[in-house]
Amino acid sequence: MSPDRKALAASAPLIFLFLIASFSHLGGMRIGDVEIDHPTPSIEGMLLPLKGMSFLSSSRVDVERRIEGLPYVESVRTELIDGRLAVRAGYRADGIIALSEKGAYIVFPDSAEPLALRDIPALLAVYTSVTLGAEAYDFFVRFGFDHDFFTREAGESAQPSSIRHALDVNVSDMGAVYALPAGIER
Repeated sequence: MSPDRKALAASAPLIFLFLIASFSHLGGMRIGDVEIDHPTPSIEGMLLPLKGMSFLSSSRVDVERRIEGLPYVESVRTELIDGRLAVRAGYRADGIIALSEKGAYIVFPDSAEPLALRDIPALLAVYTSVTLGAEAYDFFVRFGFDHDFFTREAGESAQPSSIRHALDVNVSDMGAVYALPAGIER
């Protein structure tokens, strides 16, 4: 191999890195604004620092992965349209929010994950919710959340209901679990 070919082979990775760096600093690839469909404070908090960055940056990819790591997000799609980062978050189906004064969980058929309290108002527009008393909340946190049970409870009227599962007598008292009253916007 000639010395010219060796020099070209050795510098090829540097040329490639230079081209990527050049493209990432093009003005047309800068994120000037962020548009989110169905935002939650957690999603907004992750996306807003991307303003002014390049669409091709690794930071955007990292943020997308972190958003997909939220318990209620199934997928994230982003695209750059006229300097605006358009974000479409696909929320998981069949979730129910279990609320208590002690905290909140989002319950799916295969899992239950704690929710950041700041995200609850935005998620009430997406998911059905059930309010738990303090004792019921402690019971479910300790022994696990039953999605089928919460589905039945959320489907009944907004009147307080008793738990028909084999729960501790203290937890199954009238009013331990109840759906949010009608008229509250979800």
